[in-house]
Amino acid sequence: MELFPQNKIIVGMVGLPGTGKTFIAKKVARYMEWLGNKTEVFNICHYRRDMFGENEFTAEFFDPEIAENAKKNNECAEKAFKDMVKFLEQGGDVAVFDGVNETIEKRREIRRSLDVAFKNFTLIWVESVCNDEHTVEDNIRIQVSNPDYKDMDVNAITADYKNRIENYRKKYQELSKENDGENASFIKLFDFGSQVLVNNVSGYIGSKIISLLMHIHNKPRPIYFSRHGESLNNTEDKVGGDPDLSERGYAYSKLLNQFVQEEMKQRKITKNTKIYSSTLRRTIITAGAIDVGIRPVPLKILNELYCGSFEGMSYGEIEEKYPNEANDRKTDKLRYRYPGGESYLDVIQRLEPIIFAIEKSRDPVIIVAHQAIIRCLYAYFCKHELEEIPHLSVPLHTVIKLVPDVYHANEYRYNLERRNRQSFYQKRSF
Repeated sequence: MELFPQNKIIVGMVGLPGTGKTFIAKKVARYMEWLGNKTEVFNICHYRRDMFGENEFTAEFFDPEIAENAKKNNECAEKAFKDMVKFLEQGGDVAVFDGVNETIEKRREIRRSLDVAFKNFTLIWVESVCNDEHTVEDNIRIQVSNPDYKDMDVNAITADYKNRIENYRKKYQELSKENDGENASFIKLFDFGSQVLVNNVSGYIGSKIISLLMHIHNKPRPIYFSRHGESLNNTEDKVGGDPDLSERGYAYSKLLNQFVQEEMKQRKITKNTKIYSSTLRRTIITAGAIDVGIRPVPLKILNELYCGSFEGMSYGEIEEKYPNEANDRKTDKLRYRYPGGESYLDVIQRLEPIIFAIEKSRDPVIIVAHQAIIRCLYAYFCKHELEEIPHLSVPLHTVIKLVPDVYHANEYRYNLERRNRQSFYQKRSF
């Protein structure tokens, strides 16, 4: 689902250290990938460590007044830029150039180099500005896992990182029409979306990036995914429809209620938690059983992948009566569209509003929906490739709990029909 393949998109990050640039860069890349664009982040810090080793970079290395260090930093940026151009030349759609890019001249040089490399491209600058001292302090605390600071004391890390910020500040020039020109395309993000300033950004991709940046933040909170309880159609291996729950499905709805109540007692769920379900009977009943004083909100966009003229048929019937359709689906489940129905790619497009709602929420979110829906949402938050989505494991009667932080997500899976509910845990790196 390549969008505008003739027009390469470059998102250039701008911002002092500690302002969340890399978090934003990864979010933009993840969103672009989820929409079907081949995307990659080119982080200058990674190139610096590859070229000059780890644990060698105290604040002094970033002092622009030390010529030798400035030269090394420029070498890293040049290598990252060359790799970015190669990626785009070889079929990439969107590249995110993640660095401080602190001066007008640096940004102009990037523009001039892109003019030489491509006939058609769009360059959008994204600057993260943090005026909130608490946000900067939080971002600095994250640096304890920074490879530049192996075996260093937390207080020493904090002091050095603050000095790094001050060294960059010596020559830092913010994005503006005065600095970068009236026609420059840029988005300025203040304190993770408390204010967003946009200049000369248009087109499909530009509008998508703006929408995303208006919703994201880096505060951790749990996100819960659950399929509805077993339905009567599940017992007969039928697709779609609007059936009631089976006896086992009703039992699960009670177990889900108990689970949510327990999470609330442990203060992982609050009264500000949002519960969303589809508008189909099986999720309405399952979500409606959750009795914690929060009314579930039914949303049509969370309805199961629509099977068109095959609604209510079993997979066996489809294979017997429509063998060509069954074979097409097996060959490419991601792009296969049921006659008069939907494909997984169609579902991804309609789920954008709920992605934004989850991203924006600073409180827990509970989604009670269907297998295809949860596969698509889970893939976004856990960084799965598009081709993997139709094959992701989302079993019945299991709660998937994600707790995203800046660069990772802790994932827990609870099979509520087992006594030992926590049956799976892993930490996912983005």
